[in-house]
Amino acid sequence: MAESSIPNLPSPYLLHPSNSPSLTLVNGLLTSDNYPQWQKAMTRALNAKNKLGFVDGTLQRPDPTKPKYTQWNQTKDMVLTWILNSISPSLATSLEYHTDPHDVWVDLSSQFSHDNNVRIYQLKQTLSFLQQTTNLVHDYYNCMKQIWDELGHLQQSIDLKALQQQADDEKVFQFLLSLNDSFASLRTQILAMDPLPPIGKVFSILFQEEQQRLLNIRPSKTIALAVRPGGRPKSSFKCTACGKEGHTRDRCWTIVGYPPGRNLRSMNQLSILGPTIDEADWSG
Repeated sequence: MAESSIPNLPSPYLLHPSNSPSLTLVNGLLTSDNYPQWQKAMTRALNAKNKLGFVDGTLQRPDPTKPKYTQWNQTKDMVLTWILNSISPSLATSLEYHTDPHDVWVDLSSQFSHDNNVRIYQLKQTLSFLQQTTNLVHDYYNCMKQIWDELGHLQQSIDLKALQQQADDEKVFQFLLSLNDSFASLRTQILAMDPLPPIGKVFSILFQEEQQRLLNIRPSKTIALAVRPGGRPKSSFKCTACGKEGHTRDRCWTIVGYPPGRNLRSMNQLSILGPTIDEADWSG
């Protein structure tokens, strides 16, 4: 019995009558926070229509002098329209001047691929807080599995070096997950780095920030105490009876009387030398 022959795939230039410019290939528009899901769904849809080569760079532009160039150009514009129709208007406006779907594909990848670290962190944070509560076990499992699957998609790798990078990144994620919210802005900056710095570098960044904050706090306590030339703290008390600083009216010697051995005349003679310790202790 002769082996059945494998039918040849139709040309990627071929457009079915049902392939109109208004065709919707995926559910939901691309937004700023769903690129991994959108990219995976769009890849499947274009591959099913044998049009993936227009975006992944495997289908080369034919010679403009060749007859098939016209058909290639028509199909290229159709694929471009499908992609733009599946992107939210706020994002699509920056892509309208592209004439090749491959350029749009690369542009979107450059915009959103660096956000993978942030998305991975968000997914791991969601997992750390996820509980069954009143959900059925089936629903609880499916919710967790959806997060696992997305994490698996974002962390796909068959390269040994990339696997080691993932292991190092996991330490960074675990360290940042339990970090105090006072470091939220710095945590965001670290997650925006591509690739993520090693855990030792992350620790160094946060440790230096913490030390700088402590350094800024300590002087404020010292500055609050204005010091006199003699080295004694400047008091905030001022007597309303004699007008001098360092005591209040209820402790003023002019009101309550001078201590033994002290009188107004002797105090006036000593005033040119400044207050003595005994005087300051008594009046302060």
